[in-house]
Amino acid sequence: MQLHSINQVHQSPSPEKSGCVSPIPNNEQLLVLAQIFSRKLAGEITDSQKIQVRCAISHQRVMVLIEHPEEIAIAPDTIVVLLAQTMESHPEYITHKVEFFFRKLGVKRPYAKRIVTFKIRHTHSTNSAVTPEHSSALTLRKSSSLITLQSITKSIPPLRMQAEMETNTDIQSSPWSKSSGLSNIFLGWLIAGITGTCGATYVLTRPCVLGECQALQAARKLDLDLKQLGENANNERDLKQLQTRIEETKINLKAIPRWSSRSAEVASLTAKLSTESQAVTHMIMGWEKGVTAIQQTRSFTDNINDLYTRQQLWRNAIAPLEAIRPHSAFYQIAQTRLSLYRNGLQSVNVQLLAQGRWQQRLNAAKAIATTASQRDTTAKTLREFQQAQNTWQTVINALQNIPQTSPVYLQAQQLLKVYQPKLIAAQTRVRNEQNSGLLYNQARNTAQQAQTAMQNSQWQQAVSLWQQALNLARQVAPGTSHYSQAQPLVDLYTSALEQARTQIINPDEIEIARRDLEKTCQGTTRICNFSLANRAITVRMTPDYEKTLEASLQPVAGKTENVTLVTNHLQTLQTALEAISDNADLPLFVFDAQGAQIYTHIPRSKAN
Repeated sequence: MQLHSINQVHQSPSPEKSGCVSPIPNNEQLLVLAQIFSRKLAGEITDSQKIQVRCAISHQRVMVLIEHPEEIAIAPDTIVVLLAQTMESHPEYITHKVEFFFRKLGVKRPYAKRIVTFKIRHTHSTNSAVTPEHSSALTLRKSSSLITLQSITKSIPPLRMQAEMETNTDIQSSPWSKSSGLSNIFLGWLIAGITGTCGATYVLTRPCVLGECQALQAARKLDLDLKQLGENANNERDLKQLQTRIEETKINLKAIPRWSSRSAEVASLTAKLSTESQAVTHMIMGWEKGVTAIQQTRSFTDNINDLYTRQQLWRNAIAPLEAIRPHSAFYQIAQTRLSLYRNGLQSVNVQLLAQGRWQQRLNAAKAIATTASQRDTTAKTLREFQQAQNTWQTVINALQNIPQTSPVYLQAQQLLKVYQPKLIAAQTRVRNEQNSGLLYNQARNTAQQAQTAMQNSQWQQAVSLWQQALNLARQVAPGTSHYSQAQPLVDLYTSALEQARTQIINPDEIEIARRDLEKTCQGTTRICNFSLANRAITVRMTPDYEKTLEASLQPVAGKTENVTLVTNHLQTLQTALEAISDNADLPLFVFDAQGAQIYTHIPRSKAN
């Protein structure tokens, strides 16, 4: 045998023994058929996305492999009937016989096999063409005993032999099939299983069409027993088992064909069981919530938060039970539970009314304390610090007003021990912030006055003002909003103070310089006039002195010593003036009688 690719269409030349040849689905049709089966199972089975469906052709038969995880339990007969009914709606996929194999994921061999035989009629047209028609009658075969099934599975060869058997077969997988390799493996055991299949078979008609209807009988009985079954349920597990039974019954009812004479009753029972299944869901939810509420309320508490939690638990238990309608079989059971749960809720409500007032005040104080703490953390200005202080004061006032008779009095006292130190700290911060702001502003104002004094050469006053500004800036407390602003001012004011101090002249030194200048400027003819101002010595030659010098420099026949004498005199005058400038540590500026500057001398200390 030879395996064909996915795009090939292969038909076996061997017809069925009946002599009727049905059209063989091609590869694309097999893929579509697998998708149709998957969608059908999705509407019937929970977690159907974990079930894989694959289709193949061998010996002119459609073969279907259904793989599922071990934790998903399915009924092969029910599934086969469901899928066979689906095929009747798609006659283009039907062959005379269709084989179904069931296998658990991870297991090499199938655990069940079913064969469905479709009865095909042929009509002849004028040109003698044969057209198959598919009737609704079908036959389901399965292994007649466990021994037969075991013999079938034992006949499937191990994986090492599968490569030799993968021939003469077309295969398509559903969109979620893992790979073509898995499809080839499926072909290996599938063909081997077909070759080794033997044993007795029996014929079943479509359920509930003509004969007895066990699914319908079971549904009727369950409908009658629901009330008693609900009353016998002792816990959530019992209710969940009952709900599972209801769902299984609904699945069995869905397998009954729509053309059955009992279809109306089936529809009615299905709708009723769906309603009861929803009621069981509400019962389970209410039961679970109620058990939690009962456990929580066994111990006494006067904590308002615990009481609110218990109140919500009772409400959660009551809500699903109230959703159960009077016509439900579980209505009376739900009412019994509701009476118990409503009593529990009423008891909690009474406690809440008694304690709610003072507990609310305590909760409000705690909430405000949270806000105060946040403001403490983020405050950076005086206004923000004042807001934090006022918030803490509100908290303290609220807690102090809770009376001793209140059940939350002790809690209030404990909170006061925690919050009062925070109020004191906030008050201290506000005072520090206020003082720091005042000192900072005073320092800046004083510095402005010192700058004005320096501009007016009032050096002594400038020194005093700079010292005051520096002291004020140094008093700004660390941790306040002005501290980081005051630190640069400390360095700035220190430098300005030193600069002002250097401008102050010692009065004794000024007086000595004045006397020395007076001596130097005196003579038969007054040599110069002087002044001491703006931290400088200004010397101006007199007109008479300049005339005397000019007269002394007039050439006289046979005499040259006058020039030498004048030069020596001027050198002596210059040396004397420079000495006075150095001693007073003041710059010297010398002008002639007409006001033109003729000489400048900078003291040695300033020149360096």
